[in-house]
Amino acid sequence: MFNSVPFPEAFGLDISDLSIKLVQLENISNLKGGPSFTLKSIRSISLPLGLIINGEITQEAQVVHYIQKLLQGRGGKEKKIKSPWVVINLPETHTFIKLIVINKNIGEIIQDDVEIEAQKYIPFTEKDGHYLDWEAIPATDEPNKTKIIMAAAPKIITDSYINLIEKAGLNLIAIDIESLSIARAMVTADKQYQNEARALLDIGGTKSNIIIYDNDTVQFSAILPFSGELLTTAIEQKFAVSHERAEQAKYQYGLKYQNQTKIWMVIMEQTKKFI
Repeated sequence: MFNSVPFPEAFGLDISDLSIKLVQLENISNLKGGPSFTLKSIRSISLPLGLIINGEITQEAQVVHYIQKLLQGRGGKEKKIKSPWVVINLPETHTFIKLIVINKNIGEIIQDDVEIEAQKYIPFTEKDGHYLDWEAIPATDEPNKTKIIMAAAPKIITDSYINLIEKAGLNLIAIDIESLSIARAMVTADKQYQNEARALLDIGGTKSNIIIYDNDTVQFSAILPFSGELLTTAIEQKFAVSHERAEQAKYQYGLKYQNQTKIWMVIMEQTKKFI
C-alpha cells in the first residue's frame, strides 16, 4: 500500500489524546528481491489538553491546525510532507475486535454470515450504528469451520476522524484498528510462532493497551489504567515541580536500572502498582 501506485509516498498518522505521530516509508524494492522499505520520515507533535478527550475529537479546527503544522515540518532535515495519501488508526477505546468461528468453508462465507454472528458480541447499540469489517484466518484442521477476526467501530467516532482528515486536506486510504496495526508492526511476518503466543504492551500517554497475538492473529486486547501521564503526575506531585519539569525527568531517567535515582523510585512504585 505504502509508496505504491495509486498511493505514492503515502504515510501513516497516529492520532491520540496528547500527540499526533507521523511515519512515512520509502519503497526501495527492486525487481530481483521482494518488497523492501526504508524509513523516510518520522515525527510527532504534542497536543494541548482538551482537543481530544478519550479518543473523541472535541475541537476539530485546532486538531486540523496541528496536523497541518506536523505536515509542514520544522525545516532542516524535517521537510514538508507533500503526499495527500494517509492511513490512520481509530482509538482503542472506541473499537471492538473479536475472533469468532463460523461453521462454513472459507470460500462460502459472505458478509451477512459475519453480520449475524457479530450481533452476539458487538457492544455498540443499533441506534448508534457501527462499521464492521472482517478477515478470514487461513485454513485450520477443521475445513468446515472458519476463523474470522472481526473489527467494529461506532459510526459517530469513525465519521469524526474521516471529517478531520478531509478538513486537513488529506485523502484517506484506509482506517485501521490500533491493536491490529501494532501487532502487524511488531510481529515478524516470516517467522512461525506455532505454540508461541506473544504479548504486546503499548504504553501510551493516557492509557496502555495489552495485545495477545497467537495463531497468526490478535486473540485479545484490553485497555489498562497505566500511562506515561500517570508517571509524570506522580513525579510532579512527589517533588512539587512543574508538569513540564516532571515530564523531562521521566524521559531523562526512565526505567533504566542503573539510574536508581529518586525519580526512578517514583516510577518503579507506580509500575509495581500496575503489575
